[in-house]
Amino acid sequence: MKFSWKLINYFIKLNENGLINLEKQLTLSGIETESIENFQEDNDKVIDLSITSNRKDISSTLHLAIEITTIVQKNLKIDPIKLQYKKKHCNQINNHIHYTRVHPLDIKFKITTPNWLLKELEKLDIRKEDTITNIQNYIRSKWGKTFEIINPNKDSRIKNIKQKIYYHNSEKLIFLTFSTKHELSNNTPRIYNSEIFYENLYLDSMQLISTITKITIGKYYEFYTGFESNNIKINVKKSRIDQLLGNTNEEKCKFIKINEVTTILEQLQLHSKYNRKNKYFSINVPSHRTNDLKREIDIIEEIGRIYRFQNFFNTIKTQQGIQNSCREYTKLNHIRNALRNLGLNEVINCCLTTNQQDELETIKIHNPINKEQPDLRFNIVDNLIKNHINNLKYAENNIEIFEIGKIFQKNYLNKKQTYLEKQHLGGLIYNSKYTRDSWSEKSSSITFFHVKAIIEMFLEKIHANTKLSYITDLANLDSLKGVNYTIKNSHRLGIYDNGSNNLIGILGELKTNYAHTSEKKQINIFIFEIDITKLIESIQKKKHLKYQYKTYSKYPSVIRDISVRVQPSTNIETIKTTILNNSKSFIESVEIFNEYTNENEERFVGIRTTYRAQDKTLSTQEIKSLEKNLQEITNRLQN
Repeated sequence: MKFSWKLINYFIKLNENGLINLEKQLTLSGIETESIENFQEDNDKVIDLSITSNRKDISSTLHLAIEITTIVQKNLKIDPIKLQYKKKHCNQINNHIHYTRVHPLDIKFKITTPNWLLKELEKLDIRKEDTITNIQNYIRSKWGKTFEIINPNKDSRIKNIKQKIYYHNSEKLIFLTFSTKHELSNNTPRIYNSEIFYENLYLDSMQLISTITKITIGKYYEFYTGFESNNIKINVKKSRIDQLLGNTNEEKCKFIKINEVTTILEQLQLHSKYNRKNKYFSINVPSHRTNDLKREIDIIEEIGRIYRFQNFFNTIKTQQGIQNSCREYTKLNHIRNALRNLGLNEVINCCLTTNQQDELETIKIHNPINKEQPDLRFNIVDNLIKNHINNLKYAENNIEIFEIGKIFQKNYLNKKQTYLEKQHLGGLIYNSKYTRDSWSEKSSSITFFHVKAIIEMFLEKIHANTKLSYITDLANLDSLKGVNYTIKNSHRLGIYDNGSNNLIGILGELKTNYAHTSEKKQINIFIFEIDITKLIESIQKKKHLKYQYKTYSKYPSVIRDISVRVQPSTNIETIKTTILNNSKSFIESVEIFNEYTNENEERFVGIRTTYRAQDKTLSTQEIKSLEKNLQEITNRLQN
């Protein structure tokens, strides 16, 4: 909002050299200066201020001048003029009256707006209109209020006094009204703070109208109406002021004094009374500040703003001990971030559901909200499977999701049935276009080995000391038994804690009958579920890095690929370990790069062996010897 420097000085005497200092003080009080524009023709400056939405009371030059006087502690140049009331005119309702003054004017010719007024409106970005409206806008920008132009035949406010007013039957008859609110105290009118310069506004308006229009302004008429007061009263505790504003800079443990608070409140035009017994200030908020002063904290902020916040101690109390955040909460966030970084999206499902399996293990709700959710869930993946089915119905898109939530299970301890509430991590991955061998070929679906690699990468990211291995002891499933019945036995791995060797999770391919798809459409859906508590226990804090140093050979390597027939139940890790433990030197690495089954259900594994010497290039004879040794080892694996 723009303000004229000349108009500001009409209300308060300010030194032009002190404009920079005033700009800083306004900024500290929450009113920032956006720009200052110079007008050399009339030696004026226009200040563009950023008025926040809670300071709508600063709507004119007068209200800005009042705010400046509050900050710099100077007096306004204009003194209030008390109005004279006749007691018989006052229709009192709760001792509050609304006073209106009416002027009939007869304008019979077109009036031209003077240039100086047009320039003033242009500086303040006010749109130019007819002369009377221009005068109205100028008075409003200066005083915050202005006179009204009303139609005497339509406005009901002047029906009582219209009979007393003599006027000619002219279409250009204008009634200029001025209204204000007053409170009667001991039969003496007291003007509200927001209306304290009402009489000055009236005199300035009349002088401006008569000068520009050349009309003689005659007698005015007045009338009174009562109204209900809606003043806001706020109680501010002294202890609350001390708590929020703190100690003053003069001395430690010394707070702002009561008389200083009273002076500041009067400076802010907030009339107050201090209750010494209960130690609080009772404050009457004026009508022009009801928009931003509504709570106790608003009054305290005003006190600190005027007293200056730099006069209080700004040092933060040091804490004796560093409070560590909840370890579990931190680890959960770390787990979530790791899964999101791997491309999985988090979902949230309700703990109430309908369990289709394991009726003996289901926990029923005695008084369910509806028939569709009568049970407490005993695993996470069932809801994820429902999410996948709904996704196929509406979009047929790929889905890679996870959820961290609570499960509920029965527990039999000392032949007594109790209930357990645990937190689990569940996930579902389905992607029909996960990878392709070349750009010319069609994309292929994600495989069990891809999912296994994703889970291994996730566990590595969170520094979990775990391993993926075949599940040998089904009785050790414990809380994961609610997941096991949905997974194919041939495509299933357990997630074990390396330290305790306990099963903490399970990973596998979803059974076809749970996918709810047609037989023609063959899809691979993979699910996993992990006990969050046990997973967090397996996470190790990396206090230092462990490296294994090995000299890099300068000599070339030799790579040999062979295909070996193995038993269907033979573990891949067992094959690699057997070759490395029983072979001769010069073997640098062993990799399994392919696996397939022929029509006779014989299983074949492709093994890639890399040979390299540290001090020489391997000869043909040495390589033949190494291949012969490898053939002997692989022959043992076939039996």
